[in-house]
Amino acid sequence: GNATASVERTSIAFTGALALRPAFLPGLEVGGFGGFNPTDNPNTAIGTQGRAYFTYGGHAYYGANPGSKRVRAKVDVIGITYESLPGVKVQNSLGISLFGAVGMTPESELYARVESLQPDSQSINDP
Repeated sequence: GNATASVERTSIAFTGALALRPAFLPGLEVGGFGGFNPTDNPNTAIGTQGRAYFTYGGHAYYGANPGSKRVRAKVDVIGITYESLPGVKVQNSLGISLFGAVGMTPESELYARVESLQPDSQSINDP
């Protein structure tokens, strides 16, 4: 498919990210990102009006690479906030993912992951 439904766009989306790996705990990475997309493309539309949106997230990984640590853990949070339109409230989506793993042998690990997504923390339509 075509990401903008063949609608020409001149706006530019941008995102920035930062990751820190503190020396006091090898294997730990903490980071986040944020971005803004003002293009109002059809994929974000309510009716025929596209919406700009902010996207953001954060993570903490311990032992991000499989086999790098006997015990590994990860938490990710990601969100999207769409602009409001006449008659439409701001839409906020938020997701979280938790991961844990324990190495069983040098070649294997036992892991579990759970995810949750709240696709809209508010009603899209005004009452």
